[in-house]
Amino acid sequence: MEKESIVSHYMQKVTERLKVEGFHIKYNISYSNWTFKCVAIRRRFQIEHLGLAETFFIFVDFSYLDAGLFRDFSKKCLAFARESKISPFPYTPLFDIAICFPVGLVTSLDIKTAKEIQNSKPPWLFCDYEMAVICDIGAKRLYYPERTPNYAIMRWETWRNKIREILSP
Repeated sequence: MEKESIVSHYMQKVTERLKVEGFHIKYNISYSNWTFKCVAIRRRFQIEHLGLAETFFIFVDFSYLDAGLFRDFSKKCLAFARESKISPFPYTPLFDIAICFPVGLVTSLDIKTAKEIQNSKPPWLFCDYEMAVICDIGAKRLYYPERTPNYAIMRWETWRNKIREILSP
């Protein structure tokens, strides 16, 4: 099967899962020097976050991917999520957070990049969360940071479970 149809088939499955979870889907969103293939957004009150949580899954299809390019993509996704938040509250970390899952799609990933992503620690952010994911559609594997920061330990494990549930090829 050619790459376009593999990616298309995967995205069809994943967007259906996201819709079931209450996400609104947008396609081909330009931001900075990136074009996001798909952006899924869900805004809702979450007691565990003490307010409004806006969750973003942002997808880009890569023909080539290394850890540096992936970090740049991930940072741009978080910046997009922060700028896209729609909150009824004045900005305050207790009532308005962005949870961002940048998702890089590849049909083949080298082992060095995979290990770098798995061994990385999610960045510490004051009031937002960023957990980058690489989906190697060819190998049917997900790669994401496996080291857990000391803060919000339960949240990170919950998000890893959600990543596996929604993004599994």
